[in-house]
Amino acid sequence: MKYFALLFVGLFAVQLSAKSLGHPQAKPLALIYKGPGSCVQSSVTMGCSEASAVVARAAGFDVEYIGPKLPADLTLFTRASVWIQPGGRARVQVAEMEESLKQKIRDFIKSGKGYVGFCAGGFLASEKFGWNSDKDGEFEVAALGLIPGMSRYYDFFDDEISEENPAKIISTYWLNVKRDVYWELGPYFNEDALSGFQNSEVVARYPSVIQRPSALDKKPEGSGRLGRSKNIQPIMSLRGEYYGGRVYVTAVHPEAPQDWRNYYKLNDNDGLDIDLAKEMVLWAARLNSN
Repeated sequence: MKYFALLFVGLFAVQLSAKSLGHPQAKPLALIYKGPGSCVQSSVTMGCSEASAVVARAAGFDVEYIGPKLPADLTLFTRASVWIQPGGRARVQVAEMEESLKQKIRDFIKSGKGYVGFCAGGFLASEKFGWNSDKDGEFEVAALGLIPGMSRYYDFFDDEISEENPAKIISTYWLNVKRDVYWELGPYFNEDALSGFQNSEVVARYPSVIQRPSALDKKPEGSGRLGRSKNIQPIMSLRGEYYGGRVYVTAVHPEAPQDWRNYYKLNDNDGLDIDLAKEMVLWAARLNSN
């Protein structure tokens, strides 16, 4: 009798195992913008959308590229857990993305899904974004409105970068852990982004301006340039909730592959930051423990 009982248990376990093997659990789906304004892959560097896809897959997601038009298959938004807006040229992205796609993204987040924005994707998450340039003067445009207030280009490093070499490695404390991260013409988020942004949390700030003395100690009247108050460390990364969904944005590029660093000959003391990018995606999709 004992033999038959053991045999039954063994056969039952084999059946369960076979079912599991025959029907593997589907992976969560990440939708990634890939269109005008997302930096294009070259023979020497990975593209911005592709770098985002590497992170999503490393976090256990399947990937679908979308943009700049609303896709024919709208069930993608039903099946997906998170939208990722990659780096690139924010001004081009917001201009080329159709309004129907922008509204679909808002509705997607409202329904309880997630949004991750890397650099340009951080600009786009704000109500408005802009900057002040010698060429174009003051520029300002409406964006997705997932985060209250306005994001602006962080011009504090302008004396250290150039058109030929617009990137640098900067140090910050990401959730209170010191990290060196890849920055390339990213934004900063105003403190008013925290008001009205449900359950908001500052993840990282730019280095203290006390460490970077500047002649521009006061914000000129009417200027879009960043004020240099010694008591302010502008927000670099933050997260919170938009209606029922989660939004996680950063001015830097934790998804940046090594070839981006190689291209600009940058030394990153603590290496790649893919773990931070993965954490962003998992948090936004509610697939981590936090």
